[in-house]
Amino acid sequence: MSTKRFNIRVYGLCFADEEHIITSHETRGEMSFSKFPGGGLEFGEGLIDCLKRELWEEGRIKPLNIQHFYTTDFYQVSAFNPHDQLISVYYRCEAPITWQEYPFSETSGSENPEAILRKTPLNQLKKEDLTFPIDQLVLEMLLGQKM
Repeated sequence: MSTKRFNIRVYGLCFADEEHIITSHETRGEMSFSKFPGGGLEFGEGLIDCLKRELWEEGRIKPLNIQHFYTTDFYQVSAFNPHDQLISVYYRCEAPITWQEYPFSETSGSENPEAILRKTPLNQLKKEDLTFPIDQLVLEMLLGQKM
């Protein structure tokens, strides 16, 4: 019997500048997906510490001006485990001015060699560009604030 559990995820709405947000393009097994950078909370870790760790692991980003943006308030099952209920926490932040996008063929020194971060023009990003429903909702909320 599989155990039902909560899976807490922490993501950065990380701006490279006023017009560009950072998106993550990853492959896990046979599945490729685009999302906001971030990942799973580890036991004993706080939410902000998780955000900092994930952004560092995925793109060597030390986020600045971190502010809570959204926490899921509806049921969402994980795309990777049907026994997991996702609780996703999103923070707005800024990438340091020294952060550089790496060429697509490189992995930016990431500890996840299948994650590639890109600067994406926010005004060109559409919800269909993101794979997961919570990211799509958060993008709509973010665009609603920007306009």
